[in-house]
Amino acid sequence: MRKRAPSINRTTSNFKNIFIVHRFCSKGNHVDKSHPYRRWRHARNPVCSTVRVKRKIVTIYTHGAEAIDRTKTRLARFTEVYKAQTDYAAPAISKTLENIECVDNIETAVSGVDLVFECLPEDKELKQRFFTKISKDLNPATIVATNSSTFLPSYFTDCFSDSSIFVAVHLANEIWARNVAEIMPHADTSDAVLAKMETFAKEVDLKPVRLNREHPGYLLNSVLVPFIRSGLSLAANGVAKPESVDTVWETVMGSEGPFHTIDIIGLRTVYSVLSAEAKHDLPGSKELADFIFKNYLEKGRLGVENGKGFYDYS
Repeated sequence: MRKRAPSINRTTSNFKNIFIVHRFCSKGNHVDKSHPYRRWRHARNPVCSTVRVKRKIVTIYTHGAEAIDRTKTRLARFTEVYKAQTDYAAPAISKTLENIECVDNIETAVSGVDLVFECLPEDKELKQRFFTKISKDLNPATIVATNSSTFLPSYFTDCFSDSSIFVAVHLANEIWARNVAEIMPHADTSDAVLAKMETFAKEVDLKPVRLNREHPGYLLNSVLVPFIRSGLSLAANGVAKPESVDTVWETVMGSEGPFHTIDIIGLRTVYSVLSAEAKHDLPGSKELADFIFKNYLEKGRLGVENGKGFYDYS
């Protein structure tokens, strides 16, 4: 079913400039240059995608000219995704691409921003280095959010002189269809920051869901990760092939099975999560991570992002 274009939300946050560090490859974008709060700065590593944004300009930070070219190629692919899966008109989608800026200077990207949104790979030290680096150049009123799937925001509060500006906001994949924003505070996150993030989520057509306190995996992943682990365990232990597991689930439940879900999330992301769990001696995590690596990642099968994972999408 095609998702209808959302109605314009008339409320506004105080965010004029937003800077995002992003990783993944299956999130869409929609921006409108005319909105007064119009700059969404988006920093990322070379293998990430866009985030859907309503009425904002997007600035993507990445590493060098080659990475910028790859970014632009990936952005162009979302033209076809939006044509197929939403009711946005082709001219509006094309105009959106024209309003996206790519830069390779982090100081330029972070200068004067109102919101930093980090979505780097699930590497605690990498995230800490990033937060420490940008914290020196932030305005006092700048809000910093992490989209980490596994790390609690309290893991990174020491990177900031004022940790009340820091919050976790988790977005699902394919957010033009799965448009939820889970907002998770740490003990010192201010109420004003939480309120602004809720307003901002509504502005970009996301449904904000605030958690009362920190919890590993937020709400979605607390349910989703055991589901994925169960499917992987069946395949890794030779009980059934991935497609058989998915067939049973999808026929009975009417939603994507665990292996279609992993392909959408990305095998590298799931591997990183399992590897992190293995470091904490969670039973079975190392074996499941090895199963993904040896049978899929080592063979260049990354999931939907490169057209081949547990399934082929070419």
